[in-house]
Amino acid sequence: MFSFHQQRRLEELTKLLKRTFVRQMPCFLILGIESASQREALTAYFQTELKDLVSFHAIVLDSGSETFLDTLVYTQTQAPEKTLHLSFVSGIEDAPKALEHANLYRNLIETYHLSFILWVDKTTYKELPFKAPDLFSFRTDTALFIDEAAIQAEIENQPSDPSEAEQEILYYENLLKQQVQKKERDSNLIALLHAGLGISYGKISNYAQALRHYQKAFKLFRQLGDRRQEAIMLGGMGSIYRQQGKLKQAQQFYLQALKIHRDIHNLLGEADQLGNLGLICRDFGKYETALNYYLQAQALFKRIGSVEGEAISYNNIGVVYLNQGQIEQALSCFQQALKLSLDANLTLSQTQALSNLGFYYKTQGNLDTALQYYLDALEQDRKNGDLGGQALTLNNLSAIYQDRGDIKRALEYAFQALKIQEIMGDLAHIAVTLGNIGSLFQSQKKTSEAILYFQQALEKAYKVGDLNTLARLENNLGSVYQENHFVQQAQDAFNASLKRYRKIQHVLGEATVLNNLGLLFRDLNRPELAEKNYLQALTINRQIGHQQGISGNLNNLGLIYLDQNEFEKAKTYFLDALNICREHHFLNGEAAVLENLGQVYQAIGEEKQSQAYCKQAQEIQAYLTGIDFENLVKVE
Repeated sequence: MFSFHQQRRLEELTKLLKRTFVRQMPCFLILGIESASQREALTAYFQTELKDLVSFHAIVLDSGSETFLDTLVYTQTQAPEKTLHLSFVSGIEDAPKALEHANLYRNLIETYHLSFILWVDKTTYKELPFKAPDLFSFRTDTALFIDEAAIQAEIENQPSDPSEAEQEILYYENLLKQQVQKKERDSNLIALLHAGLGISYGKISNYAQALRHYQKAFKLFRQLGDRRQEAIMLGGMGSIYRQQGKLKQAQQFYLQALKIHRDIHNLLGEADQLGNLGLICRDFGKYETALNYYLQAQALFKRIGSVEGEAISYNNIGVVYLNQGQIEQALSCFQQALKLSLDANLTLSQTQALSNLGFYYKTQGNLDTALQYYLDALEQDRKNGDLGGQALTLNNLSAIYQDRGDIKRALEYAFQALKIQEIMGDLAHIAVTLGNIGSLFQSQKKTSEAILYFQQALEKAYKVGDLNTLARLENNLGSVYQENHFVQQAQDAFNASLKRYRKIQHVLGEATVLNNLGLLFRDLNRPELAEKNYLQALTINRQIGHQQGISGNLNNLGLIYLDQNEFEKAKTYFLDALNICREHHFLNGEAAVLENLGQVYQAIGEEKQSQAYCKQAQEIQAYLTGIDFENLVKVE
């Protein structure tokens, strides 16, 4: 009777119910259905799967107010210890009744660790977040069980304009206008409408309006004494500030929200804010503090049975591990996040896991696998309408094509990302993308363009206070100065970057700067200092398994010995680097190493072997110049 995807979703919901029963946690599910027969089928399914755990009690909300009183009496005097309560709302006109019921019932659900399923029809399911937002925010999970072909047809027939967020704004503003004009105003409803407007304006990146409505909602909820909603509004304002790149303000709002959630023992809200604080600390480059927040959040999500929260936590923890060079732990976290997301059909955390796996494989030199993960992530971003996610994935794709030597394609992706971020007003990520564009121009030897974009990026990063981005930009600017023989400026920039990376314990960044300092000292004819920095970088890259970094360090060590006419040592380093480049398809690196081997054999008088290596290098360079990936990805 159920489709494959519906069966998978039912299995996940059953696991959620079982977990909450075992852990003595409340559970509130909202399930959308097509018919009474489907509701009966789903009820039968849960009865079969949970027969050893719970009994069932039905509640019909549209049959009169007596139902609610009967339910209270039943729950307090007759209900078994573990009872699954089933409720049905036939249309959105009953949503206020459902809201009243759920709000009054909430204390019982939390006190007695009850499980409560609210059945709604398709129309109600779609409109409940807008017409009963407080009820919707109380949910543990939701699912829609209707004909999948009908869903797809409905999606395809939806008009593209105006956007969903704009429709929400029109709806909320109309209701708000009606409420304000009434003699007896419903302050709670007005506050909820302001909150809805805050969310909707945030979706279209109108941050000023979003903050204005969040602030109005916060004041009203404070007057009403609703501390849970106070905390939610503080968290909403924190997220708006973070989207703007105002990290310090965001952190303060998240901390205020966390305190309230803890005061009122709201575990889900506490977990959400711990995760938000982890993001802020990661943005600041404080990885140990971020990891501590993420682990606290993950423990709470597991405790309350939130699969989505667990998946998000695994993604976040994996990113921290990757930044710290703990590669195996990072891969394990990303794989666990993807598995949870696929099992529960969690599209946003699925996209994040795909992107993180793409980055992981990029650092390990497996560009083909990384490219496919990023393309899958971009497809999901576009399906979800996630502009920020699209910009991030476009930047990731740009980096892959840069590694492949296709700078034209890399720039196309980077400028697409920048355009999206400028529309959103996302300062933090604008800084990142400007820096990426600067690096791409640098690779084309377009010095003035590179310096211009790096300086613009640094200005944005200083405003935001993003230590990680600042360190990366200082390193990149140092490289540009070095290429143009501004030695002191280059050394100053590299040292500033190295100090910052070490402060935030970003080992991959540290290795990169050490390698660049080695390049600088080689240019200054200081081989002993160059070798020292290269060896330090090589040690770090081997520890974290960064194959591209290893091959680059080996090649650079070979160049030091080539400069000193120690040809056998140089050849050994070059051949080791060549093996890694070929194994991992680093074409740019392979061409460079082949040229260097050609120089070695020319120096020792083996002209034929020298020409062979040089010819291979030229063939790769010709291939890269004319490379065409049009069939791999469509640029929109």
